[in-house]
Amino acid sequence: MKKYDPLRDFLLNEKGNELTLTFKQIEIILRSRLPPSANQLSQWWANAKSWRHVQTAAWDDAGWRVKKVNLKRSEVTFCRKP
Repeated sequence: MKKYDPLRDFLLNEKGNELTLTFKQIEIILRSRLPPSANQLSQWWANAKSWRHVQTAAWDDAGWRVKKVNLKRSEVTFCRKP
């Protein structure tokens, strides 16, 4: 199992079209801490197609994308891909 598979599985089971999670909630889902860069760099949450990082693959494979990131509030909003 890859580190971000629990997030992928969580998003696969979500029924809505938009979901905001705190970084702490994501850490609970992962049963692991996010790297410091997730808390410091909005680019960590990018929906990069040409260079997919393992975390991007988790939400992309589940049919979601990051809509917005708020580093001050430590939260990310996902929305379903069209």
